[in-house]
Amino acid sequence: MAIKLTKSQGINLKKDSSDLKEITFGLGWTQGITKKKDNEKKGFFSKLFNTSNTVENRFVSNSNVDLDATILGYIDGKCMYECSYKSKCSFAESSGDDTTGNNKKTDTDNEQIKIHLNTIPKNIDKLYLIMNIYNCNSRHQTLSMINKAYCNVYDKDMNIMAQFSLDETYGDNTGVLVGEITKDSNGKFNMFTAIGDGYKVSSIDDFKYKIR
Repeated sequence: MAIKLTKSQGINLKKDSSDLKEITFGLGWTQGITKKKDNEKKGFFSKLFNTSNTVENRFVSNSNVDLDATILGYIDGKCMYECSYKSKCSFAESSGDDTTGNNKKTDTDNEQIKIHLNTIPKNIDKLYLIMNIYNCNSRHQTLSMINKAYCNVYDKDMNIMAQFSLDETYGDNTGVLVGEITKDSNGKFNMFTAIGDGYKVSSIDDFKYKIR
């Protein structure tokens, strides 16, 4: 039976998922962003008659959105591994980079990273599953603007173990710490915790100093 975690919940992958040997981290979204258009009237008569301000949402369908999935590996509190479509790791496989939101790299998600738990180097203490908006500052994009965005973590049978919808609840954040993989008492990477915390970051490098 599939196990679906909520924020801050964790499981022993070996005990609860039939000795799981791999998990998949997936991102999904569609092209386009939602912008808020301020229709505030600032003239003299508007202030005199106390005309209420209005804000409307405007969907821009042709705006490109590039969300990136990354795995960060830490040793003694320092980030020593970065696994993504551009930074290769022996224990992680990336499906590729969707730079627009209109170019899915898999049947289910726009981007995925598959993590082979049994091949993670023993000197790594923990792995973090990270997502962020590429070039968020220059494009003036936040998670609340992205259309139908989500993060999923799957077991080997592609059952969803953890899921976060990246909607307006993430506000002005531009990245999410989705979850972490840590060792059990035997030193095996069998512990997974869903986190789902939002961060304001300009790039993946900001995450390396914000989390340990």
